[in-house]
Amino acid sequence: MMKRQSNEEGGSEMEKASSVVGQQ
Repeated sequence: MMKRQSNEEGGSEMEKASSVVGQQ
């Protein structure tokens, strides 16, 4: 959840992939 917020703020693409991995 915290990573998802960071992504909305404009996180790096690497963080975006991490969020996807955590969701899957």
